[in-house]
Amino acid sequence: MVQTMAEVYGEDLAVSDVRWMGDADAAGWVALTKDERITRRPNEQEALAASRLRVFAIGNQHLTGPEMAQYYVTNINRILRRCRKPGPFVDVVYRDSVVRRWPKS
Repeated sequence: MVQTMAEVYGEDLAVSDVRWMGDADAAGWVALTKDERITRRPNEQEALAASRLRVFAIGNQHLTGPEMAQYYVTNINRILRRCRKPGPFVDVVYRDSVVRRWPKS
């Protein structure tokens, strides 16, 4: 089952990244996002490091919703394989690949 931010938090979409990351981690969810920058900001890095969160982020911020969905659909087998491994991690989803962004190996 997929839940959107609006379904989880209502129409108040001003939820901080740290909050949704903590909530998703506590629920054992896998997070899909279009914000790969969460690996660059100190607060988000700390939240990731303290979690078991598995995040898949779109690697192109200028895509339409249907284009982003297609990236996930095209890579669904890669994503499912990686979901079997424990977090925390952030993988970036490109048109035809999924690449580990954080933590660096």
